[in-house]
Amino acid sequence: PDQYRIRRKRSTMIITSRGCPHGCAYCSSHLVMGSSFRKRSPEAVLEEMFDCYKRHGITAFDVEDDNFTFDQARTKRLMELIIDTFGEGFLKLYAMNGISFASLNSEILKLMKRAGFHSIGLSYVSTDISFKERMGRPSSTVDFDLLSREAEEIGFQVTAYAIFGIPGQTINEMVDTLVYLTGKRVLIGPSIYYPVPGTPLFEMCKTDNILPLHPSQWRSSALPIETAEFKRLDLVTLLRLARLINFIKGKMDRREVEEGISWKELRQIMQEKKDSSAWMDLVLHVLEEKSFFSVRENFDGELSPVKEASSQAVMDKFFEKACGIPILKSRGELPTRPYRLHS
Repeated sequence: PDQYRIRRKRSTMIITSRGCPHGCAYCSSHLVMGSSFRKRSPEAVLEEMFDCYKRHGITAFDVEDDNFTFDQARTKRLMELIIDTFGEGFLKLYAMNGISFASLNSEILKLMKRAGFHSIGLSYVSTDISFKERMGRPSSTVDFDLLSREAEEIGFQVTAYAIFGIPGQTINEMVDTLVYLTGKRVLIGPSIYYPVPGTPLFEMCKTDNILPLHPSQWRSSALPIETAEFKRLDLVTLLRLARLINFIKGKMDRREVEEGISWKELRQIMQEKKDSSAWMDLVLHVLEEKSFFSVRENFDGELSPVKEASSQAVMDKFFEKACGIPILKSRGELPTRPYRLHS
């Protein structure tokens, strides 16, 4: 058991339900787990968790459901049972597979936080509503802005998952998603679309003749799809921009950079700062030249920035749209709660 840990705590995965009824065009969960939602009772889940704790000392659980909160009443009941049995905050709970914000509300979020969830990954996908409708994404009665703000106030670290490189997307739309999330107190979790046999989008890729020839080229890390709207270099640049945004948000979390400044203001500060650090110099290169750089060591042991290939279309569009927008850190102040295990 000591070989399986999350943040030094003994951990295990747990599945409390199977299947997802949404049927998004890019998702393969219905091929693996089915399209109907089948659920275990909260009491059965709690019994398994308590057994893991008693027999193996496990206090960290990663819920790997495809749609954990789809049945809201069941989710509330399970969180209440965990709180009653283990106390508030004793367990460390995760849902690394992500959670659909379409099935969340303030009440569920508060119960999840009390039960032991501290971070939450929300499947945001894109800012383009019409695109999400074409992909079969579920509509939500809860606005993402409102939900993410409530999650922040409750004390969650929020990661918003966005997908890039789906046929039908444009550079403009993908940049809009990055710009939007820059101004929210969230980390950005970028994913590159990969075609999965059996899904509607896979068939579309075949029909449009944009599917790579060999299955080894279909994986996400190969950036498999290029269309008339975007190329692989565009997607690589979007990924690097997401990393840069998260990096600056992290600096704001640690109070090394003031929250709420824009890219324009950040550039000006770095230009005027006489005792700048290595990371500031590198970021300044990006802001001034609108290109990414790596750092390489020469024969004398000196480090120097080296310009890397970047999509000028993506960089120009991003800084055109994001230049004056305030950058927000990735989290609010996290409240702490005492915990106790009920006998």
